[in-house]
Amino acid sequence: MVKGLHVKIIGLTTIFSLLITGCTSTIENKEILKNTYFEVVKSEQNSNEIKAVDLEERLKDKTVDISDGIVYLTGENGEQKDYSTKIYTFKEGNKSLSVSYLDNDKKENLEDIKFASYIITKEDKEETYVEVYYQDILEANGILSFQMYPESVQEQKELVNLLNENKSSLYEAYYKVAESIEEDSSLELGKIIDDKLKK
Repeated sequence: MVKGLHVKIIGLTTIFSLLITGCTSTIENKEILKNTYFEVVKSEQNSNEIKAVDLEERLKDKTVDISDGIVYLTGENGEQKDYSTKIYTFKEGNKSLSVSYLDNDKKENLEDIKFASYIITKEDKEETYVEVYYQDILEANGILSFQMYPESVQEQKELVNLLNENKSSLYEAYYKVAESIEEDSSLELGKIIDDKLKK
């Protein structure tokens, strides 16, 4: 009796572990483009570039498009020269990861990253909803940017509220104007400028 119960417990534990592993694997797979973007940027900033062939191997189950590009770099004497690049864009649904490498005609050696971006487009549209971007520059540890294109002023306000709890008069004035533009209505100057803004 005890032995049978022990076998059942082990069996249930194994099934439960497999279910958790399967769910975790699915979540990680859904986030692989985003996670790879941050890994590429972190590796680049630590001078441990991820080569193009390694990127292709890691994302081999994703749709990939390889295109040509150009980057303008400033030399030691201040002269600006253009260099050709290879841009690898991996897509899955409405998400995409792009990484640009300096093109040295030897695919296996493409490791000098010039930029990387991760983009989420609006459902059933080609319009960008969220974009995070990294650009390599010599003078600093790269340029990082985050851009978001909300569907409405209300959605924009909710996003800003998440990031900034301190509301100012300028903040409130901006949303009064933005909402009136969105609604195509008029707004008197007196309703925008309060006593705090007059100062």
